[in-house]
Amino acid sequence: MRTKTRRGFLAVSAALATGCLGGGTEELPQPISLDTGRSCETCGMIVRDHPGPVGQTYYRDNTPEGRDEDEPACFCSTVCLFDFYYAGNRQNWNPLVHYVTDYSSVEYEVRTERRSKYISAHLNAEDFADASRTTVVVGSDALGAMGPSLIPFTDGDDATAFSDEYAGDVIGFGDVTERIVDSL
Repeated sequence: MRTKTRRGFLAVSAALATGCLGGGTEELPQPISLDTGRSCETCGMIVRDHPGPVGQTYYRDNTPEGRDEDEPACFCSTVCLFDFYYAGNRQNWNPLVHYVTDYSSVEYEVRTERRSKYISAHLNAEDFADASRTTVVVGSDALGAMGPSLIPFTDGDDATAFSDEYAGDVIGFGDVTERIVDSL
């Protein structure tokens, strides 16, 4: 099994964000709303039916096989997004851009249900940000669709404030490793 390094992930993310791969600049597709009955590409759960951060990824060259370039892979959680990303790396899938819920741009709430805390979901297209520009809180007390979540913020100060209130570690999106995801 080939392990992707943080440096390699950051280099690819930076190149994708600036349009440097594939020759010339290209306009990135925009995020879509996930408030319809779309199912998660990783686990099959219906995205809109669960709390927490969600994601979507556009791929180059119709990868995974049969996918239209203008149709993103959708995920019920950031954990599922990363699981799919790392599995795709082993198959040489080429992501164009990842979008994740941006908790800096939404009015979120954390509710307590059965002694657990859950962070609200936000599914409108304008609730998403390019993941490479986010800071995430890992291992907080606030859960999402798959339990422990990677909660993204475009404002690092918002991530720190969230971590101060709900625990967890604050790291850059590009610092998320397969080991971190597996530990959740």
